[in-house]
Amino acid sequence: MRVNKCFRAFASRRESDSFVADGRVTINGATAQPGQLVRPGDDVRLDGKPVSWSRLQVDLHQEDVFVSSASPLPLESSFRYLKLNKQAGVTCTMDDRVAGSLAQVLSPQLGGERVFSVGRLDKESTGLLLLTSDGRVPNAVLRSANGHEKLYRVRTDKRVSDADMAQLASGVVITTVAQSDGARKPLTAATKPCTVVRAAGRELLFTLREGRNRQIRKMTAALGYEVQELHRLTFAGITLGGLRPGEWMELEEREMVSLREAVRAASAGGTAVVEEDG
Repeated sequence: MRVNKCFRAFASRRESDSFVADGRVTINGATAQPGQLVRPGDDVRLDGKPVSWSRLQVDLHQEDVFVSSASPLPLESSFRYLKLNKQAGVTCTMDDRVAGSLAQVLSPQLGGERVFSVGRLDKESTGLLLLTSDGRVPNAVLRSANGHEKLYRVRTDKRVSDADMAQLASGVVITTVAQSDGARKPLTAATKPCTVVRAAGRELLFTLREGRNRQIRKMTAALGYEVQELHRLTFAGITLGGLRPGEWMELEEREMVSLREAVRAASAGGTAVVEEDG
């Protein structure tokens, strides 16, 4: 369908046309053109935020389509599901005009095949990044209501006290930018309870079930600490699996089982996407 129809859930046709005309919309990292078509799996963004425009075309609850968590997703063979051990200095965008972008890192290895990142890690952060060409996946794994855990190893500039660890776990008020009705708005609110344990010295392990922009960095900064290293170890049942920095591979079958479960569960739960960032 035409790109301007991707926003009909929250904007009029005239507003949608203006989004595209003003250059605020990208498709797979490139600025969208008026009248451009989008296809299943395309990553559509407004002001840099993902728009969950593509609904399932089949009923995943029908037994002849989705028999069990081990059976394939419809059209699964048409999509790619990858995991990357992201290096520091790589920017999570598929815009090849950006120096150090994912597009520049991955496109030569993928032969030009288009994939997009599911959520992001900021430029300084490292570790697990999920990539796919399947537009159903972001809604399935990024919504905080779905409760998918993300585990991070974090090194701070000084040892975090036990009292501050407890505060981080219970919630810290931070300000991030949220997207509502197509507009970017500041959101000041306490973070949801999470798990924080000490690994060793200045290293902590954070387990989050939400994903606000630069959340861990802002949480620790609110208590007077600076993050020096942030590395994601797991995400929604997916692990690095021994990948060295800069390496990627197809998801393992056990990880595909988890992803199928997530897509199946999300198919009945709406399409609002929460953007996440390390």
